[in-house]
Amino acid sequence: MVHRLSLALFLSLLILCSALAPPDAGAQGGRAYAKELSQAFADVAKQVDPAIVSITTEATIRPTARGFDPSDDPFFRQFFPPSHPRIPRSQKQQGLGSGVIVNSNGTILTNNHVVDKADKITVVLSDGRKFPARVVGKDSESDIAVVRIEVSGLPTAKLGNSDRLQIGEWVLALGNPFGLSHTVTAGIVSARGRNNLAGLGLTFQDFIQTDAAINPGNSGGALVNLDAEVVGINAAIESPTGVYVGYGFAIPINMARRVMEDLIVKGKASRGWLGIQIQNVTDEIASSLGFKSTDGAMVSEVFADTPAQRAGVQTGDVILAVNGKPIKDRDDLMNTIAATDPGKPVALKVVREKKEITISVTLGERPPVEKLTEMGGQEERASTRGLGIEVQDLTPDLAEQLGYRGQTGVVIADVAEDGPAAEKGLQEGDLIKSVNKIPVKSAAEFRRIISTLKPGDYALLLIRRGRSNRFVSIQVPKE
Repeated sequence: MVHRLSLALFLSLLILCSALAPPDAGAQGGRAYAKELSQAFADVAKQVDPAIVSITTEATIRPTARGFDPSDDPFFRQFFPPSHPRIPRSQKQQGLGSGVIVNSNGTILTNNHVVDKADKITVVLSDGRKFPARVVGKDSESDIAVVRIEVSGLPTAKLGNSDRLQIGEWVLALGNPFGLSHTVTAGIVSARGRNNLAGLGLTFQDFIQTDAAINPGNSGGALVNLDAEVVGINAAIESPTGVYVGYGFAIPINMARRVMEDLIVKGKASRGWLGIQIQNVTDEIASSLGFKSTDGAMVSEVFADTPAQRAGVQTGDVILAVNGKPIKDRDDLMNTIAATDPGKPVALKVVREKKEITISVTLGERPPVEKLTEMGGQEERASTRGLGIEVQDLTPDLAEQLGYRGQTGVVIADVAEDGPAAEKGLQEGDLIKSVNKIPVKSAAEFRRIISTLKPGDYALLLIRRGRSNRFVSIQVPKE
């Protein structure tokens, strides 16, 4: 009975309090929260905006040659009138972007694509003053650049720690979209670690995705948290129209800061390097190797006279961790190694022949992009129609013709249009170097290995095309 009376009394008091409470108490609480958040945005913008600059550029663009036109020559022009409007020999192209002041003496962090190929760079400060700028250094592989203006006593932005960012956290994007100076937009961190963004052409991608509006002109501006710390450098949008459609991308400040410091001290980005070619572990490859997940990065080629080769890394190894840090995929491994100083030893956790081993490698320094680019009769035919390909021996003449001098393997002579190989993107002229990690040197040897596979088994092929190697896993069709 006492319990019943207590419960009845509690319910009565609850009803009475509800009746006495203002009818809009919930709404007032919501408005109070909204005002607090609004004030937080305003405080951050007020603190960071003075360190955001507008960057305008001017570049000389030379038209592509269109061939000889008689009207281009003063002598012939009197006989042959112009057949089309004359195109000037060079044109001036204007560019617009943003930047973040990181040093009171005029050091500014921005994107490489904002200042690349610019003949003239002008920085406009928040107070309207304009200064010519010079490039301190730039890095096309990460899209980071540093410029400097000759002035002191400037307001600076505080750089944060992008590794602490959480998905769902509020962020503000500051910059000059479409030339609209000192624009602030708000959103959240939608995702982290985005890579493989089409069309950017960047080697190192580890983007922060946000729904804070980022538009042309925002590039090089700041993505900041509610502590007024820069956590990213706005860099890109994914849009069929070229303008904001719901999400944009920023370079994590931890990556940008490392590159910036190298550019200031050395004039170039200095990165660790293994000297290997790698690829993601696909579902098919994981199945063929007996893996339970696709985590890790697979070594498809070890370049000669590199840190990896000297340490004993082999083609087919799957790297699962670096210094105890798990590796998710190809880009994760590239970013992890690049963020480690050249000359430092790293411990690679590797799976080889279904056994885990640890390999210690002392990293070298990543060579320039140009250098890396350089590093990439009636022959017997073996029909393997189960895979949808025909192969032939790699003769000296064929090796010379296809650019495979010094290589071993068999050449794909034909690909069935509706076969498993075609579905995986194999082409005539591809070189098959191994099957299930067994090197092949003749068409007969290849045919013998394939004949041992049962329907439903996987053939893990190491394919060379041009100067690049990659693994492709093809399932033998089930009967």
